[in-house]
Amino acid sequence: MDVNGELILKVWEKASPIIGQDSSVFRLDSSGAWIKLKHYNDVDSIYGWTIHSLGNDDYSLKNIQNLFPIHINNNNIQPLGFMGPKSNIFSDPLL
Repeated sequence: MDVNGELILKVWEKASPIIGQDSSVFRLDSSGAWIKLKHYNDVDSIYGWTIHSLGNDDYSLKNIQNLFPIHINNNNIQPLGFMGPKSNIFSDPLL
């Protein structure tokens, strides 16, 4: 998957801001897991996240409506967590 910085930021903005946290640093994925912007694709981070695509493998701005930020460990959970299961990943920061 070839992803550029602009796409990462656009997808990041789809994650939910967290009250009391800087939304340019931390947000919640759709399952309620904390993610950190700078930890994109960091599989070793407790805040690592990736981009999940619904329906196809088009990871481009023209397909932004089908792209969602999701915690690395939740990537097998259907995005749109407001309709799916709550994350198994912690819901409080370990700062």
